[in-house]
Amino acid sequence: MWEKNSLYFRNSTRGSLRLHSSILPSVGKSALAQLGELWEIKPEEMAAFGDGGNDFEMLQFVGQGFASDAIPSIKAIADHIIGSNEAESVLTQIKKILVAEK
Repeated sequence: MWEKNSLYFRNSTRGSLRLHSSILPSVGKSALAQLGELWEIKPEEMAAFGDGGNDFEMLQFVGQGFASDAIPSIKAIADHIIGSNEAESVLTQIKKILVAEK
């Protein structure tokens, strides 16, 4: 449910961790910086998951960048390389982050 030049957010909070998902190809470092300022979250407290060239700035900006099913240039800059999306690797990693937050 998004239109060109619009942004759809899904947010949830668990403890001190806020999860955010955006659906718009151009969302990157600038949007994360603005959201971080609004929600008082430092870049080093953020995590992001990416796979393509449009995720480059975002993965460099956050404290923990994860590559899943990624192109080589994204794997090269990611802090962590995780398994396939088909194997629910992103979900597994988010669960690990949430457990570590307790």
